[in-house]
Amino acid sequence: MMGMGGDRSRGYGGISAWDWYSRTVDEFREKTFFGGLISLISAVLISALIISELIGYLSIERRTEFSVDTEVQDTIKLYIDIDFPEMSCELLGIDVIEINGDMQLGVQNHLYKTSMAVSSNVPNPKHKKEQKPKKTKPFHISSVTMKLPEKYCGSCFGAASSESQCCNTCDDVRKAYEKRGWVLDSVDSIEQCIREGLVSFEKSTEELLNNPDGCNIRGFLEIDKVAGNFHIAPGKTFSVNGVMIHDMSQVQSSLINLKHYIHHFTVGDSYPGRQNPLDGVSKLNSNEEPNGVFEYFLKVVSTKYCRIGWFGRVKTEQKTYQYSIAEYYHQITPNERNRVLPGVYFVYDFSPIAVTLIDTRSSFFHFLVQICAIVGGVFTVARMLDSTVYEGTRFVKKMQIGKSD
Repeated sequence: MMGMGGDRSRGYGGISAWDWYSRTVDEFREKTFFGGLISLISAVLISALIISELIGYLSIERRTEFSVDTEVQDTIKLYIDIDFPEMSCELLGIDVIEINGDMQLGVQNHLYKTSMAVSSNVPNPKHKKEQKPKKTKPFHISSVTMKLPEKYCGSCFGAASSESQCCNTCDDVRKAYEKRGWVLDSVDSIEQCIREGLVSFEKSTEELLNNPDGCNIRGFLEIDKVAGNFHIAPGKTFSVNGVMIHDMSQVQSSLINLKHYIHHFTVGDSYPGRQNPLDGVSKLNSNEEPNGVFEYFLKVVSTKYCRIGWFGRVKTEQKTYQYSIAEYYHQITPNERNRVLPGVYFVYDFSPIAVTLIDTRSSFFHFLVQICAIVGGVFTVARMLDSTVYEGTRFVKKMQIGKSD
């Protein structure tokens, strides 16, 4: 038994020889005021550096990468929220025209026109009337179907392309007029429209221009990934043989006031940190004539946003878009009244460059290494400083004792 104990003691002694952290007996340790002060300062410094490192670890850095845009997407959503304080909703139309020839005229799907109270020139969403969008009855939508006699053949009111053509609904009459290139000024005397309970406007155009109640347009448009434009303009738009015709015969141009305030304008879905250059753009107090052409040129860039999760893994990928803008205003001269359409135009084009935004965070192991480096570094420097001051103090005391002897 003694032999085994001796062997174990010799084994422990061999390992103890490698001890880098040799200790002295507590009775031989001396605690000084400067040593205590250094320890307190070191503790505060270590805590501050650890908190700073923790904030850096929890924060996210965004890395940007560029590539050629090779993706083709069917439809893209444009989200808008625009005020026209001096125009009535009944007079404003929204059209989309694309470079490939596709047109969306009189867009109504996913868009809401809401009358608003014009109490001041300061745009504030709280000034809007808290009411549902006004339920007007557009003259070109037949929402009521009625049973008609089997041999009934409604008149096209002179717009029929043949003697056998029948216009049994208000929409049939409208299409017949469009095919001829004629303007359907009013539906109040059209038999089919009266039967279906449709009227052109609840107020006269003159009354709407002289006493506008303001209009807020919000919602989204769906466009193809090709260059084009969409505009908001007074009057009605229709297509004849693929040619767009805009009718402003009932609108007096001198009474048009297209000054506006853009609350929100974004292309695609939003992501954290996104900036929309058109948000908050106001033309309410500008010096431009209110019945001119307001143009915004957008360069749209395809963007992929990669959201980071814990431990540096990509959590989600989101495909969206961002854009830059340039503004232009054109004042319509008297000679241009018949060929230039006043309105607010958003002309967009797509960049061939795609951007990838990647959120990054340092790894947890890197964070641990930094914590160890902070604690070890501060402790080592503090120990060196304390030892230097202590040895220096002892040396000075010895010198003083030597002189006194």
